[in-house]
Amino acid sequence: MTERRVDVMDKAGKVLHTYPITLGASNTSPRDADYEKEALSAARTAKLVPEADFANLTTRMRTAAQASA
Repeated sequence: MTERRVDVMDKAGKVLHTYPITLGASNTSPRDADYEKEALSAARTAKLVPEADFANLTTRMRTAAQASA
């Protein structure tokens, strides 16, 4: 299982939180979208933004260059 970091951003592109996401062993060929979906789920559970603003959230996979910045 590989951990990936996913940024969750508001509609202006500001990073609100970076989630470390590890998918279960049952997902043998995970795609970026699978990690991003889990990050949004975590954001909803954590009530990162009011429910009315949730639809405006976007995600992006964190790269090594972003991690060192």
